Order: sequence, then structure tokens, then C-alpha cells
Amino acid sequence: MDIGLMQDHSLRPMTNADLEQVLQWRNHPEVRSYMYATHEIHPEEHRNWFKNSKTNPSIELLIYERVGKAQGFVNIT
Repeated sequence: MDIGLMQDHSLRPMTNADLEQVLQWRNHPEVRSYMYATHEIHPEEHRNWFKNSKTNPSIELLIYERVGKAQGFVNIT
């Protein structure tokens, strides 16, 4: 792969600024149907999940970016 193409892709830690976008992705019907919990996530539940995940050292929440724009979410446990 061309090194220039690799530089267009990155992973970074999820932040509070990403909460709304990740919630939209998570609640999309085509995504939700493949998740462990298929109910629609409400904002308060989503914020609590993020707060609890940030304090768990065995969980990494990452945002995949392509050319500086968020494209997806990665949860490594």
C-alpha cells in the first residue's frame, strides 16, 4: 500500500465530542440489528456507557478517521 494512502487513515481515542456521532451510528437501524443490545440507545444511557468505559482499563474506544473525518467506531475489549 502506498504510504500516502496509509497516512489518510487513523485511529484516535473517542472523546466527549464524538458522543453524538457515535450514538447516531449506533442507533442506525442497519447497525442496531447486528448489535448485542438491539434497542434504541437514549442519550443518557449512551453518556453513562461512555463514562463507565473510560474508567475501565480493559476497554479501548477508538474513532476511525479517513482524511481527518470520522468514519467509524472501534471498541476493543
